[in-house]
Amino acid sequence: MTDVHLRILRLLSKQRQRELDDHDRADQAGDRGSADRRRDLEQAAGQTRARVAAAEARRGYSRLARGR
Repeated sequence: MTDVHLRILRLLSKQRQRELDDHDRADQAGDRGSADRRRDLEQAAGQTRARVAAAEARRGYSRLARGR
């Protein structure tokens, strides 16, 4: 996996998290469809975070080495 691929994965991860945050800000309490959508967004955000972490581990990246 190249640095470009990792960058794309990181951007996708941030986008998924932003979608989840936006959904939470909308606060559609009690709406069953909203709860299902939130679950799907949460799952997608978690999966992309896991993909980034796995790719970084394969490449030998560490958070400290990237300045985070």
